[in-house]
Amino acid sequence: MQNILSLHITLYYFGPNINLIRTDLTKSLSMLRKNKLIIHPATQSYFSKNGNNTVCYLTPSNIKILGKLNKKIDRKYNLDKIVENTYPFVPHITIFRIINHKRFNAHKKTLII
Repeated sequence: MQNILSLHITLYYFGPNINLIRTDLTKSLSMLRKNKLIIHPATQSYFSKNGNNTVCYLTPSNIKILGKLNKKIDRKYNLDKIVENTYPFVPHITIFRIINHKRFNAHKKTLII
């Protein structure tokens, strides 16, 4: 659906199942197009693992509607076998992934987004 290399918000992880439900999913998410949902980035933050920043992201200001969409999709498809769907949903726009946290930490304070 979305090119993983472009800015996007992941509402749910489908894995290889995406092609089986593409048409149904497109209809289910048509409300985004009808309501012309506009994403307004609000705050910058980081995902961390083992105390190290791994992803820099922006949180949209309208996260409630995105959370409702995630719950609606989860109720309909319930793909908990995909581990990413078992984590708490955090609406975000990934800006970049941090490969080397030591090098990143040396410059983190100068980062302005």
